[in-house]
Amino acid sequence: CTGRMGLEVVKAVLNSEDFALVGGATRADSPMAGRDLGLLAGTGQTIGISALTDVKQLFKKADAVIDFTIPALTVQLAEAAAEHGKLLISGTTGLTEAQHKALKQAA
Repeated sequence: CTGRMGLEVVKAVLNSEDFALVGGATRADSPMAGRDLGLLAGTGQTIGISALTDVKQLFKKADAVIDFTIPALTVQLAEAAAEHGKLLISGTTGLTEAQHKALKQAA
């Protein structure tokens, strides 16, 4: 959630009356890991939700996870969503035919 699109999603959810932000994730080696998502999104305020490094933790908290990552991670997220009975909304592009097939199997 710390890339350009991820931070836009964070801002949109924070500004929504219909949705609640319960978490966000980033790479384990990211300097953004552990930082407050409100500050990262440029709100100027802490919200008490830090960027996680274990994306599977998101599925324990959320009804749905919004994904704007890389194709390989999208497949892992789809498998985690299926495992936890949660929704995955993905805007990831550039998937191979095999990755599309893996997403369909997880759906």
